[in-house]
Amino acid sequence: MAQRHSRIWIFVWSPIASAVTAAACSTGSPAAPSASPQNEAPDAATPDIPTFHRNVEPLLEAHCLKCHQPGGIAPFSLVTYNDAQSMAPAIAFETGARRMPPWGAQDTPECKPRLPWNRDERLTDVEIKTIADWSAAGAPEGDTKDAPPRRELTKIELTNPTLTLEPKTPFVASGTRDEYRCFVLESPELADGAYIGGINVVPGNRKIVHHAVVMTDPKGTFAEKAGPDGSFDCTGMSDDGTAERTLLEIWVPGSNPHELPSNIAMQLVPGAKIVMRIHYSPGGQTAQPDSTKVQLRIAKTKPEFLLSTIEIGNFIGPVDGGGLLPDPNDAEDVEFRIPANVRAHVESMQLTVAPPDDPTKAGPVYIYGVMGHEHLAGIDVKVDLERAGDSQCLLEDKWDFHWQRMYTYAVSPEALPTLAAGDKIKVRCTYDNSMFNRRLAAEYKARGLVPMDLKLGEQTLDEMCLVIPQLLRRHL
Repeated sequence: MAQRHSRIWIFVWSPIASAVTAAACSTGSPAAPSASPQNEAPDAATPDIPTFHRNVEPLLEAHCLKCHQPGGIAPFSLVTYNDAQSMAPAIAFETGARRMPPWGAQDTPECKPRLPWNRDERLTDVEIKTIADWSAAGAPEGDTKDAPPRRELTKIELTNPTLTLEPKTPFVASGTRDEYRCFVLESPELADGAYIGGINVVPGNRKIVHHAVVMTDPKGTFAEKAGPDGSFDCTGMSDDGTAERTLLEIWVPGSNPHELPSNIAMQLVPGAKIVMRIHYSPGGQTAQPDSTKVQLRIAKTKPEFLLSTIEIGNFIGPVDGGGLLPDPNDAEDVEFRIPANVRAHVESMQLTVAPPDDPTKAGPVYIYGVMGHEHLAGIDVKVDLERAGDSQCLLEDKWDFHWQRMYTYAVSPEALPTLAAGDKIKVRCTYDNSMFNRRLAAEYKARGLVPMDLKLGEQTLDEMCLVIPQLLRRHL
């Protein structure tokens, strides 16, 4: 990943789409404590003991079955009582630890976001206790008459895709090391440009697809590098000066399709091609073929707002307006290095927003969503917006690489936070580079390694410190 500039010009807009949204096992409806079943008067026969059909099944339907169903991305189903009964202790443990449903944006002593989150997946304390009490009581089924009306099960898929793009031929990963491969995806339907209202990456081989970035190629820079099969090796591509690229989507493990409201879209300019850059991490699995696809839903009308996504961070050193900041414990240390066997190492970065070069083209810039990004050593990402006389925490993400998400606000565009010249965006990334970090420990063990110092980079055992804001402006 290239070093990022420490200043952004808020009037320059790449017509781009969403970055990563990571899956939470939910129907997408916010939790509503007042309507939760555990708030109802308990059954007279079992006054204090929750039952599956009356108390737990509605929670599973609202928060879990989109993933935990036959053929879903979760490793087991929770559709029936027998399914859930056998997993009751695990359900109670994972929900009690707030690992399930997967939702990293937590209110903490250091961070209390001012606006509600869209599709907030968190269970309330009362709901978590209900599940725990049900499991402790032996997971009783209760009366089937208490079961909620069965909802139609929906999987994690893009709603009404109108176009699917895929590579000309499958790609076979070598299995010896991480690889980055770019695929140029073309379609006559996109030749005249388009407004994209939804996008989804469908990984072909989840064993080796580490992540995928979808971007535009408006000048054909990437297409010129492609071979007869429409692909090319693009290791280090972010360093080759192709600044005209614009992000459309980032798929990571657990990602949901990105569905935009009807009045918001990303713009693909006429003549632009779409490039999908995949990071393959075979982990020694040789001759592994992959055919990852991109689904698009084309908007039929001109949107009121255009969505753009930018990346801030991954600074290799101090630069004008911020960049990599000194180690909080050592003002002389301005190096991105995560020492081995340290459980709470911190790296901090900062970007200052520059004024527009052409004030006549400047308009309100709204922060639609925000996401952090680290690799396996990461355990926390905190993002703050500082303005003269005011400071607010936008996000504190209790990081889990396998459940990444773009967090968007559940308010109208006019009520969103704004971004103005002189604002400072601060990112604090915390890492656990030890065998106590279960995600990282599994990777070290798989490679026969012990903890080692980690540097900034693109490989699985490198690290990153990024914030990825989604920004809105009115479509002129």
